[in-house]
Amino acid sequence: KAGLNAARQKRFTEAIPRLEAALQKDLGSSQRAEATMGLMESYLSVGDAAGALRLTNSKTINDGYYHLLCGRTFVMLGKYDRAIECFGNAQTIPSAYKTSIVREATYLWAKTLDEVFKIRPNSENKRACLRAWQQFSKAFCAKGAAEHCRDAQERIASFAP
Repeated sequence: KAGLNAARQKRFTEAIPRLEAALQKDLGSSQRAEATMGLMESYLSVGDAAGALRLTNSKTINDGYYHLLCGRTFVMLGKYDRAIECFGNAQTIPSAYKTSIVREATYLWAKTLDEVFKIRPNSENKRACLRAWQQFSKAFCAKGAAEHCRDAQERIASFAP
């Protein structure tokens, strides 16, 4: 509990050793999943992608927020194809631990496809990138100028002939 409280209060360097210790104990699956996600979030927040990477192979956690954290980990490591897959999962799998992740997952998915297009600027990557930005814009920007919508609109406009 102390580790999760530290993570919630954004005291990530304090949370890491507490959550690492908690994961060494006999925890129920729900507690283990929550501790794992708190630890991943803490590692990502302090910029330790290697620490977070150790936690990306859980076969027992199928939670949208977990997939979002895995995607963020893979982006930090430059493993964009894995990140795209994780962000796709985060868009479709509900989270019991954090509500309203679909917007962030969709934005990060589009942004990662954009990175792939910048690295490999071919017509297939261009189409995938444009579709992703359009999907984000359609789903989250129709109600006015929300966060990240300007990015989406600028990227969509940049693809216009």
